[in-house]
Amino acid sequence: MLERLNQAMEHIECHLDQAVDVEEPARIAATSEHHLRRMFSALSGMPLSEYVRRRRLTLAGAEVLAERETLLEIAVRYGYSSGEAFARAFRAMHGIGSGEARRTGAALNSQSRMAFRLTIEGSSSMRYRAGTTGHPGAVAGRVHRVVPVEPVPHPHRPRDPAHPPVTGEDRGRRRTVAPGGARARLNTAAHPRAGVGEPYGAGLSHQPKRSVTSSF
Repeated sequence: MLERLNQAMEHIECHLDQAVDVEEPARIAATSEHHLRRMFSALSGMPLSEYVRRRRLTLAGAEVLAERETLLEIAVRYGYSSGEAFARAFRAMHGIGSGEARRTGAALNSQSRMAFRLTIEGSSSMRYRAGTTGHPGAVAGRVHRVVPVEPVPHPHRPRDPAHPPVTGEDRGRRRTVAPGGARARLNTAAHPRAGVGEPYGAGLSHQPKRSVTSSF
């Protein structure tokens, strides 16, 4: 398949100074015009018409610098109906006008010829041995130890010394419902903000607007 595709590309290359009909390259590649365009675009990353245009302007640029023919003759040879159309396409490809490029001998862009080849990866072998310890079937090799990173406080949330974080001991304390249906309090030792012997939450000011019901 790749050999036929490269033969089709060779046919296009030999007829860049003529009207390129995709029907003949598709016949050489043993496929339809639609599939040839799709296959070329998938493999090369550009449409077939864009490749033909860039190849023509590459050859035209070489002839412009050679100064053997007039710019109009070069334009007509590569499918442009006027010198203005050729000049616009030439500038879009090379970044400089055809007349200026001929006068100054400026460096021009080039579109290389495309050929498709098959590359096979993974053909090389690898030596390994099964590990005798650890998980069954583990492959022995180098081990990189990852050092755990200590958690960093959020930069936009500074820790308030007046509000120390709740520890695991605080979370494990038993919760009881305060008399009168008020907020639930922790019936344990005093919080650092509360007085000695007072239950947790005694040093906090609350406005009991609603009752909290706890079920155990």
